[in-house]
Amino acid sequence: MRQSKHVFLHCCETVLISALFVLSEAASAQAGLYDWAGAPYLCPGVRNAYVHVETPRPMDIHCVQADTLEPGLKFHTTGRGPGWVENSTETLTQTTRDFMRVSRSGGIKMVVAINANAWNLSAWFMQTPADLLGFAVSDGVLVSPGNNYPSLIAKTDGTVSITPTTASTPVDTIHTAASGFGYCLTNGTLGDPGGDLAPRTGIGVSEDSRYVLLMVIDGRQTASQGATWSEVGAWLQHFGAYNGINMDGGGSTTLARWEPNAIGDARAVLMNSPVGSGSGVGTERWNGNNLGIVFNRLEIVQQPRWAMIENGVCHRLTVEIGGATGIPHFVWTKDNNVLTAAPDEPWLDLCPATLNDSGVYACKVTDDASTVQSQTATVQVVPKLPLAWIPLSLVLLFVGVRVRARSVS
Repeated sequence: MRQSKHVFLHCCETVLISALFVLSEAASAQAGLYDWAGAPYLCPGVRNAYVHVETPRPMDIHCVQADTLEPGLKFHTTGRGPGWVENSTETLTQTTRDFMRVSRSGGIKMVVAINANAWNLSAWFMQTPADLLGFAVSDGVLVSPGNNYPSLIAKTDGTVSITPTTASTPVDTIHTAASGFGYCLTNGTLGDPGGDLAPRTGIGVSEDSRYVLLMVIDGRQTASQGATWSEVGAWLQHFGAYNGINMDGGGSTTLARWEPNAIGDARAVLMNSPVGSGSGVGTERWNGNNLGIVFNRLEIVQQPRWAMIENGVCHRLTVEIGGATGIPHFVWTKDNNVLTAAPDEPWLDLCPATLNDSGVYACKVTDDASTVQSQTATVQVVPKLPLAWIPLSLVLLFVGVRVRARSVS
């Protein structure tokens, strides 16, 4: 009986020591909440953080914070592949950077991308059809049904959450969804300790559901030796998450950003050091699903232009916009006064132009998220000169040019 009691106490002591070790391990890695106030912006509403620690082992941690209240900010995942078959051939694999490049070439202004759902890995080094594990929705279209894994859900009304999903989860109000293996942080409580050291990808949501955290921890390299499942939760919590998912990791773990000042393919920049081949640092895996942050900013890409026109002719002022959220509206002004009769269009016709139309014009453009003002454009309407007023020298010059052209021909 004493021996059994001794064994029981020994087991309790072992469990207690193990628990204290896990807690001290997490505490030694980070303390308190990360101060995002000093973190650089990648674009409005999207900040980037990098942390390196040596305890409990060398780790490189990259995290991106997305503010869902930022107008124009949305999420996008890999869409259905050609010949889509549910639970069979659902997507085509892509590297995370290729996912960005293809999205940008299609007009989707992606600024950050991260690997998402796991899939039936067949070949990591080439494009192949993929059967995803877990719920995935791209722009309101079901890509993969749920299987009781927790999912990041971004609804059409802009709200976000982390919640378990099943095969019967409706998609009618969902814009974007991506899933992981399980919770590593639930309502502020860390998940069970354990798991091998590996490169890790985690996604978290703050308690007020305002912020989405995309995080990677590099592994399988001397400078960064990876993390456990519970450490993913601890780091997500440090960065501000209240709920968090451990996503597909290992060689899939990749985080990339868009660098507009670079050229060509170099504009998609790796933020971490992936080991897509399993061990080769800097190699990328063709993932079954990727998740991107998209930022659509209303901007005027072509300004109205200065013009000098004759009285009685027609002239059109135009603006060209990009990145509008919803239906844009146009208000034209002349000399800072609103032209109430002007159309709600990206153009303004002066037809026929009169001397009274001379002035300084501008256009204010408003969409569902923001307002931008065009540059000013001066229009000068001048009297139409009679032919008799044309200087004789210009007439003789014109005639001389015509004669010379004939002699040459």
